[in-house]
Amino acid sequence: MVQILKHLRFIYLGQNRFKLRVDKIRSHLSYYDRVTPYLAYTRLLPAYFETCFDLGAINNDYPIQIVSTGLKDILIPINSNDALHELAPDFDQIKKISETYDVVGTHLFTLEDDRIICRNFAPLYDIDEESATGTSNAALASYLYEHNFLRRDTYVFEQGYALNSPSEILVRIEGDSEHQVEKVFVGGRGYFSEVKELEI
Repeated sequence: MVQILKHLRFIYLGQNRFKLRVDKIRSHLSYYDRVTPYLAYTRLLPAYFETCFDLGAINNDYPIQIVSTGLKDILIPINSNDALHELAPDFDQIKKISETYDVVGTHLFTLEDDRIICRNFAPLYDIDEESATGTSNAALASYLYEHNFLRRDTYVFEQGYALNSPSEILVRIEGDSEHQVEKVFVGGRGYFSEVKELEI
């Protein structure tokens, strides 16, 4: 991997260290493709999550489902942006339910004023909360598209506000004539953050 990054001029190798040139990704928009999504149509009941967070926050107009575009997540609809960010998740309980259903974690979302805002909890893999989750949002786009809850060619998902690290994840959908998802593409824009020097 280091040699590949060197070839692409993302890093410079010295005798005992390399310098990562993260400025190479400034304002660059790119997509990568995911596999055709798998939607598990057996729905999970809100009551299954009563030990994870406040059940009153769950929006019962949409189903709770396990969806995968490479990694399985439980998609959970939430009533509002305020409700989403007022949640106090019990990470131990989310870890247990993730083990029970053999998923990476839970991906919570709300639809508000044409925005799609998300939070992702994956404590089973030592990630209590993640600020940008490509596979989970690819799964969510597929779910919204196939159920016709919000059908569009390109989705913009907002995530990371609770971590003070906001991100936008772009997902592009290619569907067939019957609106079944055929391909999913995930992308975003990189921006300069900092340069790190790591000893190797």
